[in-house]
Amino acid sequence: MLLAQSILPKVNINIDQLRQVIGVAGSLYLVRDRKGLTVDQMADATIEAAVKQEILKPDDSERASKLRERVARFISLDRSLGMSSKATQILSRHKNTFASARIFTDVRSIFTAGENPVPQGAVCFHTLELITSTDGNLLSHYVALDSDLRTDFRSNFIRGSS
Repeated sequence: MLLAQSILPKVNINIDQLRQVIGVAGSLYLVRDRKGLTVDQMADATIEAAVKQEILKPDDSERASKLRERVARFISLDRSLGMSSKATQILSRHKNTFASARIFTDVRSIFTAGENPVPQGAVCFHTLELITSTDGNLLSHYVALDSDLRTDFRSNFIRGSS
């Protein structure tokens, strides 16, 4: 995530915590945008939800004020957080979002005929496993490849990701 990498030198938390903060702030931004709320309305709604979930005590006005200010600042970041959140949402709106891929190589022996078969040769084949996120679940799709296709796939995949 480029946004996290650009912010990291300026804050005193680790990259995983920063990604979580950006994720939460991005979600708040998208909710505000979808519901057509003002920054103040969304900040107030966040405080109400935090009190309802017992994350924040109703009488803790100091913490509520700090949270309201931080939420308001985050969800006002239209050009960075807003664009990043909207882009991420658009990129992940596909039915089968790519998660990962692996190529398995298998060797199968070819045996002679008769009562005492012995290995006489072998066949090598490759199987491509594409893992997608489909309807919130990780699914595997398998495709058989020959050696030429395996080489073509790798070079095309590497070229397509650069």
